[in-house]
Amino acid sequence: MTQFPLAFELSEGCSVGCPFCGFAVKGLRGIFRYTDENALLWRETLRRLHALIGDAAGYGLCYYATEPLDNPDYERFLDDWRLEFGVMPQTTTAASVRDIDRTRALLISNQACASYYLRFSVLSPAMRDKLFTAFTPEELAGVIMLPQFPEAPGSELLPAGRNRGQKETDFVGSTIACVSGFIVNMQDKTVRLETPYASDRSHPTGEWILEKCAFSTAGDLEKQIRRMIMRYMPENLDLQRPCGASCDFRLEEKDGEVWAFIRERGSVILNSTIGPAALDTLSKALKQRRYTGGELLALLPEDTDFMTGFLLLNMLWHHGLIDQIMEYA
Repeated sequence: MTQFPLAFELSEGCSVGCPFCGFAVKGLRGIFRYTDENALLWRETLRRLHALIGDAAGYGLCYYATEPLDNPDYERFLDDWRLEFGVMPQTTTAASVRDIDRTRALLISNQACASYYLRFSVLSPAMRDKLFTAFTPEELAGVIMLPQFPEAPGSELLPAGRNRGQKETDFVGSTIACVSGFIVNMQDKTVRLETPYASDRSHPTGEWILEKCAFSTAGDLEKQIRRMIMRYMPENLDLQRPCGASCDFRLEEKDGEVWAFIRERGSVILNSTIGPAALDTLSKALKQRRYTGGELLALLPEDTDFMTGFLLLNMLWHHGLIDQIMEYA
């Protein structure tokens, strides 16, 4: 799955209400319209985040847990995006047949410049037939059609959000989340840092939200994002900071290799030669979430090579199996 570093939500909630929504989004509650004041905030926000994140910010989204076409001014926001980044962001909509003329115009503008693809969520056979009647094969050549109804071959509704079972045996955890970074809601003026996470009782929508906070201006938003980058995105594991298991997993030696067996998510092979006793010690200590990296290494059996233990900790960290909260004043 493609992972985006940045996404914007130009409304609160969603008017479509798909019964299988992986984010379990509530109904539409507010829209960030393209007023003079909002347009200035939007353009300044894009400028600042472009400078902060780089060109990768342009490969983000102007929707997330929202329906983009709920916003009557969505295309005007896209125009500013294109002027700032030189590309059009990818759009996924479940409302493509709500206004055929608007959808056709979006198709044309998307094809006119270097851009991501369009995706249409097709919610029923009737919606499919309406799309095929309204548009020619040539018009739909650059559109990815996502069949989201039981009769469709290849339809896959992931078990997250509203489509997640209520019992542990009802599902194998999954997620539709596609942002590993920042999601900015322009309507309620909040920013959250998140990463995908296989849905479970603690993360029913398949999202691990590390932090969410409010902002008032584009400058304030930049400040909050810089703070979160400093706090949550260290380039290397800091042995002086507490760390611990971010999910339920156990470490085992199997056929001469180290495996991490992750509850509800499968397994990962780790390139390590550390012994079974050290793996057992590390598994138990990580669950306590109170030791620094250095203290964890000190707990390992005396015959465990320091560098081997350090490299294993870093592999667990890079796989997202342990987390480390960086505290700053």
